Formats: sequence, structure tokens, C-alpha cells
Amino acid sequence: MLDRSTGDIQSVFVVPEHRGRGIGSALVRAATEEAGRHGARRVTVHSGRRAVPAYERLGFVSTSELLTKEL
Repeated sequence: MLDRSTGDIQSVFVVPEHRGRGIGSALVRAATEEAGRHGARRVTVHSGRRAVPAYERLGFVSTSELLTKEL
């Protein structure tokens, strides 16, 4: 049987005066760990370009597989 259990992070935002303190990274780590505890085998994230390096530092890999269509 195909296992498609995934988690998806939609938005992580840290107010500007609190950025650079690791808060966003801590939130993403907590969310991915919780997804794993609930059986997710993968977590995807929809990110703006500026945040991509931060997600990559957390182990996320950029791919060109995601397709979207604006309606």
C-alpha cells in the first residue's frame, strides 16, 4: 500500500523585532517533530525566496516538483 502521510507548513512568520534569534527555526523544528510523531513521512513547506536558505539549513531540500495554478 502506498503511504502518502505528509505534513505541510503553510506560514511561519516572526515579527521583525524578534528575527535572528532562532525563533522561526525552533517553530519549524517543533512542527516537523510533531508531524513525525503523528506518522508523517515527509514535510513540505511553501516558502518565499528569502526564507529558502533558512529551511535548507533545517534539512529541507528545494525541488522543482511542486506545480501550482492560480485561479
